Amino acid sequence: MIELLGACTLLALAVFRLALLLTREDGPFDLFYKLRLQLGAYDYGEDGEPRTQAGKIFSCPYCVGVWLSALAVLVLILSPTLSLNGVWILVVWLALAGIQTLFQKLYDALTKHNGDA
Repeated sequence: MIELLGACTLLALAVFRLALLLTREDGPFDLFYKLRLQLGAYDYGEDGEPRTQAGKIFSCPYCVGVWLSALAVLVLILSPTLSLNGVWILVVWLALAGIQTLFQKLYDALTKHNGDA
């Protein structure tokens, strides 16, 4: 049970990080920005929302997180063990990036709140 809890924690952090990359960050070589542009995330209708369904999904980290979580569950189902094989290396990488993002957001919030540079 502890292994599953640890795996779920890593997957949750990986999903968080990937959702943030896909919906909010430009990424290396503006890769994620260009993806959102192609999907219509910046093509707004009269209501101020993206016109396309894909644009709506890729402008919402919560929506993307739901679909990425479904993929994470599939990873858990298909993983014969919870050892660090190729897939788990990617998960750990994204999880660590997710932890870094959480720390960065916390730091940014604290320094803005305190008025520090």
